[in-house]
Amino acid sequence: MKTKHILLILGVFTALAFSGPNKLVNKRMPYFEGTTISGMKVDSSFFRNKVTLISFMYIGCPPCMREIRQLNKMKKENTHPDFQILGICAGTAQQLADFNSDNATIYSQARKKAKVDSLEYFLLPECASEKEKKNPNTLGPECYVISKLFKVFAYPTSFLIDKKGKVRYAFSGYVTEQDEEAYIKELKAEITSLLAE
Repeated sequence: MKTKHILLILGVFTALAFSGPNKLVNKRMPYFEGTTISGMKVDSSFFRNKVTLISFMYIGCPPCMREIRQLNKMKKENTHPDFQILGICAGTAQQLADFNSDNATIYSQARKKAKVDSLEYFLLPECASEKEKKNPNTLGPECYVISKLFKVFAYPTSFLIDKKGKVRYAFSGYVTEQDEEAYIKELKAEITSLLAE
């Protein structure tokens, strides 16, 4: 009986792996456009000759908040001119600006509660406008415009894009605290390898 359950669970994870973000590995990155909250235009030229770590997240997602800490640290440590990090958030530009500020909004409070510093990397909102909520004090994904293109079904989901715009690595979810150090070490090694290509 236990074996059947294990095989069923493995089957579900295998199906997700081949239908989700991993299906994009070694393929050209889906095309999208947008503008970061700092005013940087994101289109094909944004990625040209750059190794880009893309992280899909939403405000208030606990594993996303843990990943943000590591991405901030990675951005400070890796000053290579051909490396960049792009956070794509399932929220609006205003929500992201509030999240990254010290104002009194629920978005800023969520960041402070998670003990996360302001984000040091590019932030791209996925939503044009905020959806109407029954409870304005709730947090969660607002839209899935770019996420759908990347087959994102869990948050956070990260992708490493090489200098030619090809997806070289995809990872859904975030590791446990015990596995975090090993995961970050592996990710840094992948980035170093792609920068050397």
